[in-house]
Amino acid sequence: MSAPTSIQPGGSQPTILLPDPSTVIGPIFLGNSFNWMLMGLLTAQVYVYWRKFSRDRLRIKALVYLILVLDVAQTAFGTQEAWWFSIKTWGNLSALQGGPWTTVISPIMCGITIFIVLMSKACPDAKSCGHCWVNSRMGQSDIFGNAGSS
Repeated sequence: MSAPTSIQPGGSQPTILLPDPSTVIGPIFLGNSFNWMLMGLLTAQVYVYWRKFSRDRLRIKALVYLILVLDVAQTAFGTQEAWWFSIKTWGNLSALQGGPWTTVISPIMCGITIFIVLMSKACPDAKSCGHCWVNSRMGQSDIFGNAGSS
């Protein structure tokens, strides 16, 4: 990644303009914190699923646990990226020009997760799998007290 340059007045030598650390590290820190919160919610949802829907088909169980594993991996990669920017390269402004290898992995992991979820919803029989199936099951559930009653 090339750094933006500017010409100093009275000279011909370019000066490298380094990014402001708060604009690079701040969003990574906030995103990582939010990711940990969402992983906690997903873990609670998987626990409730494991307790309430233990007789689901193997395909549905595999999908739920695969999404959990992918989210744990994504959270680990995001935490490594936040560690690299916040701890390992602290004070090294030129390090803000690049990033660790997990910077590239994050969008790939998001794409894989989204692809798997969308493919699980693209089912010819909406009653047996996918979004409509999940909504119909959750409507019958008493997880939240009277969620199924109108």
